[in-house]
Amino acid sequence: MREAIAIALSAIVLIFSQILVAEEFEPGSEKGKTVTEVEKDGVKTTTIREGNIQPYPEREVGKISTSEVSQIKMRREVHSFWALGFGPAWIPAYSEHLYSGTLGIHWDVHEHAEINLNLSGGGSRQTGFGTLELGSNYFFLPGDITPYVGASFGGGYTSGTGSGFSGGTGFGVRFFRTSSVNLDLGFTYHVIFGQGSISPVIGSQVMVLF
Repeated sequence: MREAIAIALSAIVLIFSQILVAEEFEPGSEKGKTVTEVEKDGVKTTTIREGNIQPYPEREVGKISTSEVSQIKMRREVHSFWALGFGPAWIPAYSEHLYSGTLGIHWDVHEHAEINLNLSGGGSRQTGFGTLELGSNYFFLPGDITPYVGASFGGGYTSGTGSGFSGGTGFGVRFFRTSSVNLDLGFTYHVIFGQGSISPVIGSQVMVLF
């Protein structure tokens, strides 16, 4: 009788130990008694009896694998950049070239999109203009170099037509986008709806985002 009870208790202990070991593994892994977990570069590796290896990547903000350094697919948090640009502009009504500048802030919200708020202005001996617009750019590629298109809306002013609503569109190329400092070459077309008249402003700028 004692031997039968001892055998039954041993069987129960063995069954429960197998259940507890199995709960330590992800679905699809083999059962075993030796479990070793090693975490390196954001990847957890589970070794079972030194034979079965199950990698389970942990998705964490700011941690990407070596193969993803050239892309921003793993970026989860919103990154903001100050923007400073300079370049020529032209108002067709005056047929005179202007010097223009931009100060803004850009929020990198997605691998293919950003939101921006830009204060732009320029002038010459005859005229001047200024705009404050909220807009967005769409990036065609998620890598370091990508073309983009964008649109914006806000308010503006020209010395010839006065102040009013303004809207713009543009396109360009963004360089070093996966870095903490970006370089932008862009071309824009803005329309300022003044007092009873419309004044277009055409421009191009080289911009540094940091």
